[in-house]
Amino acid sequence: MPPKEEKLSLVGWLSFDFANTIFSMNIVTMFFNLWILDDLNCPDILYSISYSASMVMVALLMPFYGHYSDLQQNKKSWLIRFTLLSIISTVLIGLNAYIFEGRWTQIIIALIFFAAANFFYEGGIAFYNALLRSVSSRENIGRTSGLGVGLGYIGGIVGLLLVFPIVKGNIPWIPAGREAAIIPTAILFFIFSIPAFLLIREKTFEKIYEQRMKFMHAFNNLKDNLKQAREHKGAFRFLISNYFFEDAVVTAIIFMAIYAEKVVGFSDRLKIELWVVATLSAALGSIVSGRISDRIGPKRTMWIIVIGWIAVLLAISVITFQPLFWVAACFVGVFLGSTWTVARPLLNSLVPDEKLGLFYGLYALSGRTAAVIGPLIWGLVVLVMKAENPLVNVIVDLLNAVGVEISSLTLATIEYRFAVFSLALLMLIGLILFRKVPDRHRE
Repeated sequence: MPPKEEKLSLVGWLSFDFANTIFSMNIVTMFFNLWILDDLNCPDILYSISYSASMVMVALLMPFYGHYSDLQQNKKSWLIRFTLLSIISTVLIGLNAYIFEGRWTQIIIALIFFAAANFFYEGGIAFYNALLRSVSSRENIGRTSGLGVGLGYIGGIVGLLLVFPIVKGNIPWIPAGREAAIIPTAILFFIFSIPAFLLIREKTFEKIYEQRMKFMHAFNNLKDNLKQAREHKGAFRFLISNYFFEDAVVTAIIFMAIYAEKVVGFSDRLKIELWVVATLSAALGSIVSGRISDRIGPKRTMWIIVIGWIAVLLAISVITFQPLFWVAACFVGVFLGSTWTVARPLLNSLVPDEKLGLFYGLYALSGRTAAVIGPLIWGLVVLVMKAENPLVNVIVDLLNAVGVEISSLTLATIEYRFAVFSLALLMLIGLILFRKVPDRHRE
C-alpha cells in the first residue's frame, strides 16, 4: 500500500473511534441512560436486562462473525453494515420518545431498540478492533491504539457539547429534554463515521484456506477453529481475566452518571462538566498508556492499570465529599482510557495475524458476556442491599463498632455504594487470573 494511502487509512480508522464514542457517551452513559432511568423512572434492573440481552447476542454471534470476516477478509464491510444498523436503531429510539405517550409503552419500545442499537454498536467495534493490524505495525501498535482511544474520548466530549444545548432547549423548534439528544446523536455518529467508511484500506494476510468459504461453511468450520484457538493459551487466559475487567469497567460506564446524581448530588450541568473532565483524563491516559505499553510491554502496563482501578473504585464507594469525587472521576478517566488502549496490543501480541478476526470475536465474547453479568450484578445489589435489609444493618453495626460512623444521608443510598464495591471485587478476581498471562513484549 502506498504511504499516502496508509496515512489516509489510519486517519479513517482513528475517525471511527471519534464517531463511536459519541454513541457510547450520549446513549449508554448520559442522556438516554438518564432519560430512561430518571425521567421515565424505569427500574435499574429492567435497563440492566435490556443492556445484558444485547450483550448476550454479541457474545453468541461475534465469534462466528469474526471468524467469517477472517475467511472473507472483509472486516471493513461488516463494520459499515453494523454501524449503519446501530444508527438506524438509535433513530428509532428517538422517534419512539415523540410518537408514543404512555410511560410503559415508551420504556418497553425504547429498551427494545436500545438493545438492537447497542448490539450493532458493540458488534461493529469487534470488526473495528480487528482492523487495527491493517493501520499499524508491531512497533507502533500501542501508540496507534492509544491515539484511537484518545481521539475517541475527544469525540465523546464533542458529542456531549453539541447536543447539550438541544437538551436544555436552547435550539429553536426542538423541544427540550434528555430524549432530544437521541436523534442528533445518531446523526453525529453517522457523519463522523463517513471517513472510516471511505478511507480505511484493509490489509490482506495469509489466507487460512485457499478459497473463500460460504457463510454456512464458515459456521460449520468455526467449531474446529475454536479448538485450534485453544492452542494459544496465553490469549485464552487473557480473555478470561478480561471477562472480569470488562464486568467492572462497562458497569461503571453505564451507571456512574446515576451514581453521581443519586449519591453525590450532581446536577445535569455538573454531570456534563464531570464527564468532560473525566473524558479529557481518559484521552490523556490512553495516549500515555499506549507509549508506556510500547516501552515496558502491554502486560505490565495492564497490571498497573487494574491495580489503579481497584484503588479508585474502593475510594468512590466511600466518598461523600463532591470535590473528592471530582478527583476520583479524573482517575477513572485515566484508567478507562488506558484499559482499552492496552487491551488491543496485548491481544495482538498473543495471537497470529491471520487469526485476529476470530480472536477479536472471542474478545467480544469475553468482554460482552461480562457486560451481561456486570449490569445485572449492579441491578441486583441496588435492589437487595438497601438500608432496610437485615444484612446491611449487620454490616453497618459492625462498622460502627470499629469506629466508622455511617450517616443517615449515606445510609439512604448505601445500596449504590455496595454496588461500586462489588465492581472492585470483580477487578480483583480478574487481576488474580491475569497473573498467568505470558509477557510477549519484544519477542
